[in-house]
Amino acid sequence: MSLLDRADVLDAIPNVEVQLMEWQKAHEALSEAGANLQDGHNLMALLKEAEANQQHSLYGLHPRYEEYSVVKKAVDHAKESVNSRLMEVKHWHNLYLVRKICLYFVTMILTSSRQ
Repeated sequence: MSLLDRADVLDAIPNVEVQLMEWQKAHEALSEAGANLQDGHNLMALLKEAEANQQHSLYGLHPRYEEYSVVKKAVDHAKESVNSRLMEVKHWHNLYLVRKICLYFVTMILTSSRQ
């Protein structure tokens, strides 16, 4: 290999790297498109199956979602109530600790002033 050929190869390496990166991005996009197409076919098959069978579980989805939604709202409300109550209890506990510390210092001051 001559020096001229070696220089040409070294000059071409950055271009090859760029082209390889572009190919890799295109390959990833193609793979993702293939996966999306397969998902679309699966969904289409599910819909065709539901069309053919009136007892398909897909028809019960709406009532199940409504029930889930009601339960989720109730759970979220319960969590908010518990967190609110917990914050209130922490507040009162902190006030109790401050009171206890203040009483300790007042007691210390009074006992030291009597001596």
